[in-house]
Amino acid sequence: MKFYLLFFILISNQLFSQSFAPIITNYSKSEYLGESPIWDITENKEKGIIYFANNRNILKYDGNFWEKIPTNSLAIIRSIISINNVIYTGSFNNFGYWKLENGKQKYTSISDQYNSFKGTEQEEIWKIFYHKKSIYFQSFNYLFEFDGNQVKRYKLPSLSSYVYVVDDKLYATTISKGVYEFSNGNFIKSFDVYKDKPIVVHGLEKYKGNFLIGTLTEGIFVLNKDNKISAFDEKFNHLLKNNLILKMIKYEDNLIIGTSNNGIYVYDLTHKTYKNYNQNLGLISNTVQNIKIDQKGNAWIGTDKGISKIELKNKTQLLYDFNGHLGNVFTFDFYKNNLLIGTNHGFYNYSITQNETNTLIEKGLIWNVTNIDNQVFVSDSWGTNLYNGNLLQKISPINGGYKLLKKENFFYQSSFTGIYQFTNETQNNPKKISNLSMPILDFIVVNKNILGIGKNGGLFLFDSTKNTAIEIKYANKSLVNPQIICENEMVYILIDNQTLVNFDTKSNKFTELKLNSKLKNISRIRQLGDNMFLVEADNILYYSKIENNTLIHYLIPKKLYDGKLVDDNLIGKINGQFLYLNLENGILKYDLNSIKRDLPRVKIIAKINQNILENDPKIEYSNNYIDFYVSILNDDFSNYQLFYQLNDSKILPLNSPIINYKQLESGKYDLKIYTLKDGDFKKLNHFDFRVKKIWYLSTVMIILYTLVVLGAIFSFYQYNRFKIKQRFKIKQKAFEYELNLLELKHKQELKEFTHRKEKDLLENSLQSKSTELAAQALILANQRTLITEVNQLFNQLDANDESKKLKKKFEKTFSSYSYNKNEWESFELNIQEIHQDFIKRLSEEYTELSAKDLKLCVFLRMNLSTKEIAPLMHLNYRSVELQRYRLRKKMHISSEINLNKYMINF
Repeated sequence: MKFYLLFFILISNQLFSQSFAPIITNYSKSEYLGESPIWDITENKEKGIIYFANNRNILKYDGNFWEKIPTNSLAIIRSIISINNVIYTGSFNNFGYWKLENGKQKYTSISDQYNSFKGTEQEEIWKIFYHKKSIYFQSFNYLFEFDGNQVKRYKLPSLSSYVYVVDDKLYATTISKGVYEFSNGNFIKSFDVYKDKPIVVHGLEKYKGNFLIGTLTEGIFVLNKDNKISAFDEKFNHLLKNNLILKMIKYEDNLIIGTSNNGIYVYDLTHKTYKNYNQNLGLISNTVQNIKIDQKGNAWIGTDKGISKIELKNKTQLLYDFNGHLGNVFTFDFYKNNLLIGTNHGFYNYSITQNETNTLIEKGLIWNVTNIDNQVFVSDSWGTNLYNGNLLQKISPINGGYKLLKKENFFYQSSFTGIYQFTNETQNNPKKISNLSMPILDFIVVNKNILGIGKNGGLFLFDSTKNTAIEIKYANKSLVNPQIICENEMVYILIDNQTLVNFDTKSNKFTELKLNSKLKNISRIRQLGDNMFLVEADNILYYSKIENNTLIHYLIPKKLYDGKLVDDNLIGKINGQFLYLNLENGILKYDLNSIKRDLPRVKIIAKINQNILENDPKIEYSNNYIDFYVSILNDDFSNYQLFYQLNDSKILPLNSPIINYKQLESGKYDLKIYTLKDGDFKKLNHFDFRVKKIWYLSTVMIILYTLVVLGAIFSFYQYNRFKIKQRFKIKQKAFEYELNLLELKHKQELKEFTHRKEKDLLENSLQSKSTELAAQALILANQRTLITEVNQLFNQLDANDESKKLKKKFEKTFSSYSYNKNEWESFELNIQEIHQDFIKRLSEEYTELSAKDLKLCVFLRMNLSTKEIAPLMHLNYRSVELQRYRLRKKMHISSEINLNKYMINF
């Protein structure tokens, strides 16, 4: 991106003085990607293109882009000229022309074609010019004339510096034999510059009938109509003798002089004054090798380190302290042909008539300078002062005043702590409006109400009559960055970064009315006067007016202030045709008459890998890296603000002449370029293109995919048909197999059912037998008990004969019911056999159970009560209960659980 060095030139003899000066733009070799020395400069006036002889390259600049044309030669190009869209160059023992063929510049050597150089001559072509339908190529010893059909070669009278065209005549300036006029192939002695002394002439011009002769070491001479030669302005000549003249040309009523070690001088021939622009003051180098004035009045300076451009015709100028002594400008105003400037370094007086800053009135930070009715109010960090033309006189303690204005008989001042009101009589005792204490950066007065903007955001309404202040909100929300526009007491407030809504100062409410504006990202608005506003959006400044309820914006070129605006302290003031703006270390004086009102002509070139695309191209998806070069024809890109839009996306500011797009989706695209005119976007040009589908989504591939899919469907159909037949056969066999399997399964289930039924019958039989055994055991136990009880009764009878007989009879009668041990053993074995599975599971689960415990568990499983179990275990009732208790402990069975049910379910 081009680097603009905008600065002001110091011309006063006083130390640290500054003056307004034209704009200088520097181009280094890192920008144009060439070499350092610039030997010659030419212009294609039809196309507005500047060409430079840059060592082994030709540089081309159209105001938008640099292009380097390599010569593919070791010879250094010393001279260049553009004639009828053809570029002619001169180098060592060669001269010729360049033409565009198939998008590339092709060189044709005229000197080789006509054998212009002979033998061992070593000549460099230092100058090319056009005169009377012939092109002349000049070295130090020869002049070559090319008329399109032949080359004529003329030997110069002596070693010469240059041949000049003056009043349609050719003059050869020799080093030791004076100046000769060239006519009809002959050199005729015209005059001597310095007799008997070699002298190098680097400029020959004519002004009011007199020759002006610029020499390398002796300054400038004047040859009058009487052929008398004299020194030019002696004081000025003294400067030139110390700096060596390398180039001198006349432009209008000025001499432009390039020196070897002090930049250039612009000498006003009418007023006999001069200005010096050198490296310390902004030029890229002090060694000026060439100067070219283009058709717009810009001076192109070719140096040994790059290129500078000075806009001599542009009335827009800059006052800039290149050394940083002035400081950041916070405020300024006009007073009796003076510009009073307040900075963070002090209060300065700039003389408009003398064009220099010559007085430091006070040191310190100055916040505001305002001239009202020839009273100059100066606010610093300690208070507010009056300036009488020489000194400052403190009038009030209001410090940090941001803005001061007068409405009717009252003065209103915003400061660090709020809004104040005073009159001429009460300057020393200003009245604070309301108790609101905060920095108010900007404000307006409407109907005795004051709308103020807080430095940190927020909009506040001050009532000077009621001495109150309230915050104004929009949709119940505080405003982050409110800006104010007031025209004919119609007030509009910026509620976001684009929308301006009307605020009714009588009802103190927002209305539905809006002010149209196409700008987005508005950050600051300053009132310049009646229907004149300064608007900042996207770091770009616009001079704006209201027309038909629309805010019309006129661009102030960004190159004039880029990176130089002072945060929060943007100040703009109109003086005549000029808009003055404060900058860091300076002030911009912008010519409002230079506003570009006509629509520029825009050219769009699309490139992929530096290959130019034709209109409406079809771009491969895989090569989807497109650069669009947007050029403004016959003008500089930096003088306009363009906008761009791809299809229906957002319209964005174009801050660089190159737009890059990468990996766009396939489809149709239209890149549109706009500018703002009459409050609306005007389309200047567009470029249509199409990004092809990715290869696997291309038409050919889709047809291929279709064929593949159809083939696949057909194959699938055939395959499925075969598979269906196979599947039918398999299913048929499977059905037969399943039928056999079902039959076997049915038989198995029937067998299992029979088995279960038999098992159930067996279990029921076993249970029945178990119950019968239990009943039988109970009977036996009861019989045994009965016999025992009877025996006990007999034992209680008296032992007489009758009793003994009776006892024997009893024993004989119940002998068959006596206890049989074998029967009990048989009973217990039957019990164990019936419940062997239960006993086994129980023993595995509870390993601590004894045989007696297992027997009790079996009886419990048989659902016998304690009373029934006691005789079967030959125990009494309490012993069985104790045995049950111990069993619970061993098996960890709660007392709440029924033991019989537990055993049955186990």
